[in-house]
Amino acid sequence: MQTTVKQQHMLSRVYELARKEIETASEQPLLGSDTVPQWEDANLVAHAVHVAVMEMQEELILSDPNKVRELKEREENATEAWAAHEEEADRRGVEFYNFGWAAGDEGDWFGIMSKTSRGKFWTSRHVKTGEVRHGWHD
Repeated sequence: MQTTVKQQHMLSRVYELARKEIETASEQPLLGSDTVPQWEDANLVAHAVHVAVMEMQEELILSDPNKVRELKEREENATEAWAAHEEEADRRGVEFYNFGWAAGDEGDWFGIMSKTSRGKFWTSRHVKTGEVRHGWHD
């Protein structure tokens, strides 16, 4: 299979971003740390390519108005899902404390699962219709 012109441009952009990351990585501590890591060459390159691919993907999304709109819809849906989750938990008298939670997109649904003193309580909200569902996980 031949590399397309678009793929060549993407590879060039990843190389450019990875090179920038390599040049600055040795100056920055890792997230949540105060110490600057001592990188082995292969690890530094792997780290830089990973960061570069993530940055390039974000650039591609932000350059497409449809993707930007979809991203905004998903962010707004997540905010509304969290509000509905907390509202319904209050209505049911459920307290979250600090037992833990998980959240994320599943297709067109944004789901939240919270561990509570009474079990696992979940909420899902559909990104297109706004339909909200709640329940207890077995």
